[in-house]
Formats: sequence, structure tokens, C-alpha cells
Amino acid sequence: MRYCCIINIVCAAFFSLFLVVSSVVAAEAPVGQAAPEPEREPVAVEKTVPPEQQAQSPAGESAPVPEKADDKAAPEGTAPTPETSPQAPSDTSGTDEKAAADSDLGRSEPVTGEDKLGFKSYKIAVGIVVNAAAAGLHFEYRFIPYIGVKLMLFDVFGLALEEGSKILDPGEFLVTGLLAPTLHFPVKKNLLDPYLFCGMIYSHFHWIHSKSGKEGNIRDLTFGGGVGLGIRLTDFLDMGINIWCNYDYRVDWSDTRAEKGSRVVMVLPYFSIKFLF
Repeated sequence: MRYCCIINIVCAAFFSLFLVVSSVVAAEAPVGQAAPEPEREPVAVEKTVPPEQQAQSPAGESAPVPEKADDKAAPEGTAPTPETSPQAPSDTSGTDEKAAADSDLGRSEPVTGEDKLGFKSYKIAVGIVVNAAAAGLHFEYRFIPYIGVKLMLFDVFGLALEEGSKILDPGEFLVTGLLAPTLHFPVKKNLLDPYLFCGMIYSHFHWIHSKSGKEGNIRDLTFGGGVGLGIRLTDFLDMGINIWCNYDYRVDWSDTRAEKGSRVVMVLPYFSIKFLF
């Protein structure tokens, strides 16, 4: 009985030691690591003929032998080869768009309406016109975007009228007026405003003969026109350079009076400053 107890104690000690060693080995192993799974051998897949095709075979003829699958066929459960696998959607679209945008830097693009200078269009222009021989007023009304009517009134004081004089004598005056349709040419940048005008011109000349002391008037109705280029300074201010060509007349002086002579083309350059509304 005594020996049986000793044997039981020794067996229990060895069993306890075995449990302790097993627990220590299990604790040192990586958590969640599973034992490697044995590789599967590729299984050849055979094609089978559907029953419908077998039924349609004529009597006495054997059904076609199913073709053997390729020995290199992928085993079941494995992913398809890269040639046949569907490609995942690329996540580099944003990067490609950014690169394309960067490559466009420095490229000359067509100018759109948003790229134009932001000067407002106008319908009414009021200002002054001046040159070395005359000064006057300017009015214009544009009833559609590029077509308007221009009215200019001049007081001329510097023409060579009598005996080589360069200015009018005291008491003399010459006023003239122009009424003309005006065509404005549209341009891509509205900083510039080129225009063309042509219309009727009326003039009134009051003369005084320096020798005889006689006075008189010469009235004339003719036509003329010109071109101009306005430069927009602000939305409400414009400065222009213009050339006015007038089919005018000469003044013939006799010993006692002045008369209208032959026709002549008079070129009158002038500057304009206009307020726009």
C-alpha cells in the first residue's frame, strides 16, 4: 500500500511537469499563427457534355469525347492569372488630372468672354473736341451696340481766310456742325474703340472785308466723314484720336467782298475727351 502511494505521487509529479512544459511552449509560440496548410495538388478538370447535346446526337453515333483540360489549369480555389483577372479601378485618376493640369501651364488658350477687360458698354457720350484751329462739343447716342449717331459742333478760329491771315479778324466767326451715323468696330478687348463716321456738314461763315469794311455771310451744306480711335480710361471716360475729312470750299476775296470758290478737301485732325453713360 505504501509503494502504491509513492508510485501515484511520482506519476502525478511527472504529469504536472508535463503540463507546465506544454503551457510554457504554447505561450512562447506567436499568437494567432496557424499551422501551415499542406499544398494541394492540382486537379485536372474534365469537360462534360450536357445531357441535351447527348440527346441530340444521332442514333448509332457516339457522343464527342470531352476535351481534356490543360494540364496547367489552375487548381480550384486559386486566383486567376493576371492576364484574365479583372483589373481593379485605378486610384490614380486624381493624380493624372493634376499632372494634365500642370502640363497645361504656360499654354496659350483662346481668350473667352470672361478674359476681356471689364469696361462697361455705353449708349451716350458727351465731351469736347479740340485741335490747333478749332474747338467744339461732341454728342453721340448709340441706339444699338455698334451703331450710333454723332453730332459735333465746331467754332473754327484758325483758318487762312484773307490775304494770308491765319486767324479770323475781329468780328468774324465760322461755325460748323456735323451730323453723321457712326459705326463702331467690335474688338476682342474693349480697351480700344475704333469707329468710322460719315454724314452731312453745315457751315456758316460771317466775313468782314478789311479794306472795304463790308460784311457778309457764306453758308454751305456738304458732306464729310472720318475715322477715330477711342481709348477707354475708365468705365465713364474715353480719350480719342480722330481725323475729319471735309469736302469744303475756298474763299475768294475780291476788292470789296468774299465769295465761295472752288471745292477742296480739308483734313482736320482733332482730339476728343468724352464722358460715357
